[in-house]
Amino acid sequence: MGRKLKEFAEGKLSRGIAEFEDTEVEAVRYFRADNRVEIALHNAGPISFNCYNELRARIHDWTHSAVSIEINCDHDGISNAELKHYLMISASVHLSIR
Repeated sequence: MGRKLKEFAEGKLSRGIAEFEDTEVEAVRYFRADNRVEIALHNAGPISFNCYNELRARIHDWTHSAVSIEINCDHDGISNAELKHYLMISASVHLSIR
């Protein structure tokens, strides 16, 4: 079993974000040459974009690195509106998606 995100970094990353209460940390990788952090998480289901973005910002503030987050879920169930939100933000950040 992975370590719970709420225990990771003494709980500073998930504090106040209820959707991450039972999320497990599967892997953390740091790429020094790129100053980049990759974190793989496991959750029962998808999380909202706002919670994802808040976590990404907290990890960035904590590490001062570029952040990639992969969330593996036991089941899907994201709404069309939430999917659209993810895609719109991704397209605005990654111009090559347009």
